[in-house]
Amino acid sequence: MGHGGGKTSLCRLLRYCLGEDSFGTDAQRQLIGTAMPDAAVGAEIMLDGEPWVVVRPLGSSRRHLARPGTGLDAAFIGDMADTSIAPLRRAIAANVLGDAVTHLPVTNADEAWEASLAWFSRDQECRLLDVLDWRAAETRSRSPVRHLSTADRLAVVRLLLDALTPAEIDAARRAAGHAEEIKRAMGRRERISWVRDDVGRGLEATFGGDPAEPATPSFWSREARALLEAEDPEIERTAQDAERLVEEQRTEVTRIDKDLAVIAAKRDVYDQTLKAVGNDLPRAELRLNDALNPHCPTCLRVIPPESMQLIQERQAERDRLDELRAGTQRDRQALQLEESRLKLAYAAAEQELGRRKIASADLMTRARRFAEAKGNVTVTVRYRRYGPEIQAVEREIKQVEANEAAAIREVAESRKASTSTIERLSALFDATVRFLLANDAHGRIVLDEKGLRPEVTRHGALTAAAVQSLKVVAFDLASLMLSMEGATRLPNFWIHDSPREADLGLNLYYRLFDLALQLEELTPTPLFQYIVTTTTAPPERLQAEPWLRLTLSSSPAAERLFNRDL
Repeated sequence: MGHGGGKTSLCRLLRYCLGEDSFGTDAQRQLIGTAMPDAAVGAEIMLDGEPWVVVRPLGSSRRHLARPGTGLDAAFIGDMADTSIAPLRRAIAANVLGDAVTHLPVTNADEAWEASLAWFSRDQECRLLDVLDWRAAETRSRSPVRHLSTADRLAVVRLLLDALTPAEIDAARRAAGHAEEIKRAMGRRERISWVRDDVGRGLEATFGGDPAEPATPSFWSREARALLEAEDPEIERTAQDAERLVEEQRTEVTRIDKDLAVIAAKRDVYDQTLKAVGNDLPRAELRLNDALNPHCPTCLRVIPPESMQLIQERQAERDRLDELRAGTQRDRQALQLEESRLKLAYAAAEQELGRRKIASADLMTRARRFAEAKGNVTVTVRYRRYGPEIQAVEREIKQVEANEAAAIREVAESRKASTSTIERLSALFDATVRFLLANDAHGRIVLDEKGLRPEVTRHGALTAAAVQSLKVVAFDLASLMLSMEGATRLPNFWIHDSPREADLGLNLYYRLFDLALQLEELTPTPLFQYIVTTTTAPPERLQAEPWLRLTLSSSPAAERLFNRDL
């Protein structure tokens, strides 16, 4: 078939029925759900000789069925039970993975099976670039392997190949833990050494001496103690008392200053009052005189005095102003006397404050010298402790390094137990390479501390892109063959989604199918199931039942996987 007919969707649906969480990207699932809201996909799966029925929704339904039994059609009759897919995952994990589940770098049996499924059903988007590259981020598979490190994916492969023992896992974990301990201890040693050197530079600047000389720390201690003994041990308390006296005197100065401010404000009020009285008194005198000797403003003839009441009112007004002026003047004079007294007190208080400040500053200087002397004594004592601390950390590092080396030796010893499995896998890989490439080509699988590497040689190492794809395909097929021998924890089942002719070359591409056919013909009943989707026609003799199971085309729409355009 060509592109766009549904090859990858078919592989995703197979993976979905086998327990993967998702059957497509968000956009693809939305298109399928919109076009076929009631659709579901089903499969009959043989697990350790027992049939299982699996039905999973593609549209709006949320029901998932996974139970032992037969009859896929019967599952759609009536109300289908909702078991979730978990029973199938756990059954496969128990029957196929066995005790490897507890050692896989995932959290539970469901994830253990999904991590295993990822290897033997690689995303087409991974392009057969690496034996440990199984799921591409853009496929939105939700597989737990998306978040696994390369080391963890290698552990998955080795556990599934039965080439990784619990003893090696434990030893490797301990070795990694020791390595982390060493890293932390080295960090502590570096920090202590840096602090010691920094303290040493400070002591050298203060007392002289060479930090590299063994006798220098004792010299620093003697000098620091001599300076401390030369100071008054009570100087810190005395300096605190002097500072308290300064604060008390500062408070007194502030109080007098506030009183002077109040006096200045009162003086302003008195001055304003005297000014107002000075303006009003002449007018009052004039009004009184007019009341006593009234004259006509026109003819200037004397007017007889009016009643005595008016004269008395004018007399009282003038007298009141006279008294107000006299009283204000008396109050102002008293205020001036108080202001003069306070100014003298302020000057004396300021003078006393200055004296106390000088005395306090002198005492504080002596107190700082005393504190520095005490600090220097403390620092010299601490400096002499840094050396033993560093030595203790170095002893710790040596011990942990010894523990790490022992754990690494255990890893190497435990890995020897996997030698026969890796050697057999390497032999099958070599046979596969020679079959696919040429008889004078050779392949081998290398397992060491750097990881697991397939290598192909033919008159020297081969590193071209096509050879990289060949390595991945050959590695997968060699692992499938090892499973056929019953030597792994893998099901004898593999999916290759569209290995491209451009990646392998047409001759290698045809040889891939020839190899699968020869493996099938080794026994009366095939020992494996190998599903390949392809855009390039396989060899002609395989373009028929039972090998050719489905033909799709991108057009017309009825020949696509879902019989329509989405």
